[in-house]
Amino acid sequence: MTPLQQERWRLGSDTERGTWLAQCRQAQAAEKAVAQAEALRERVAKRAQPQESEPFWMFELPEVRHVLENGAILPPTFSPAESTYVRLLQLPSDGDVARAAEEQGLEQETMEAMQDALESLKGESFEAKMTKILISEKIALALVALPPVVPTACKVPHVVFGMHPRAAPRHWNELAASSKPRL
Repeated sequence: MTPLQQERWRLGSDTERGTWLAQCRQAQAAEKAVAQAEALRERVAKRAQPQESEPFWMFELPEVRHVLENGAILPPTFSPAESTYVRLLQLPSDGDVARAAEEQGLEQETMEAMQDALESLKGESFEAKMTKILISEKIALALVALPPVVPTACKVPHVVFGMHPRAAPRHWNELAASSKPRL
C-alpha cells in the first residue's frame, strides 16, 4: 500500500471502509441526539414540577382545584397545577430555623411565632378571596387575600393554576410580585 492509500484508509476515505465509518459516525451522532433530547425532556419535566425538598405550611384551596378540573380556563399549552395551595411558611428540613428565617426575610423569633400560630390553626377552615388573576406566557396564578389571623412569609400570597412546561418555579413569585400594588 502506498503512503497515499494508507492515509486514505486511515481517514476512512477508501470506499468500503469509508462507507462503514461514515455509517458508524452517523449512527453515533443519531444516538447522541436521542440522548440529548431525552435529557432535555427530563429537565423540562423536572422544572414543570417544583421540587419540594423541605416541608412547608400551606393553605389548601380545594375549590380552585375543582374549577381547574371542570373548566377550560387555562391556555391549551399549560399543564394544570398538581395541587392548589398558598405557601405560608417554608420549614427547614435540617432543623436550621435561623437559615430558613433568613431565606424568607424573617427574624428567627418571628418565624418561630408564625410556626406556633400555624400549629394552633391546624385543621381549621378559613375563607380566602382571590383578588386578581394573572396569566403570562409561562404561568397562570391568582393573588389571594388571606384572613388576618393566618400568618404568611409570602410577600404576595398566591395560588398557581398551571404553567407552561418550560416555566421555572421562580416565575411564580416574579409574576405575583410584579402585580403587587405600589404605594
